[in-house]
Amino acid sequence: MPILEKGCLCCALDTCVKVQGFILTGAFVVIAVVDLVMLSVWLIPLEQNLSPQSDDFDRRAISTTKVVCIALLFCLVLWVVLGVLLLYGVYKKRRALMWPYMVVGVMNLLITTGLLVFYASSVNAQIANMFILIVILALQLWLILHVVSLYQKFGIEERAYEQQQQQQEE
Repeated sequence: MPILEKGCLCCALDTCVKVQGFILTGAFVVIAVVDLVMLSVWLIPLEQNLSPQSDDFDRRAISTTKVVCIALLFCLVLWVVLGVLLLYGVYKKRRALMWPYMVVGVMNLLITTGLLVFYASSVNAQIANMFILIVILALQLWLILHVVSLYQKFGIEERAYEQQQQQQEE
């Protein structure tokens, strides 16, 4: 039995997951484009035009920023691929294509929970950061619940279809 019967705002569960997939995929594409623009327009020319007076700290800071931007770009491309797989899985009602999104989504929940515990246990815990992480954690949990519920609903429909096929064969 699915955890949730309806999606957000009383729409169908599959419609809610499709909207979620489109919005998340679109947002990650926009962020990836901004990341690429930042790399190509700002960071690479800054690295190439370092003055002779620049010290080793400047070079390391630019190099570290470049590595972070490339890692962010990799994660964004991964999320876009996962979003496309999710959308295709919902359209074709293929549960196997929803698995990667759910696995990475749960990993993301665990990382966010770890960050929340880290912030809560730190000496300089800022309430604003903790509040933002709690809101992000709740939103991630709500979105993952929709996908898991739709996954379960598709499983119930598959089993019912298989039983119907077996009854017709008899």
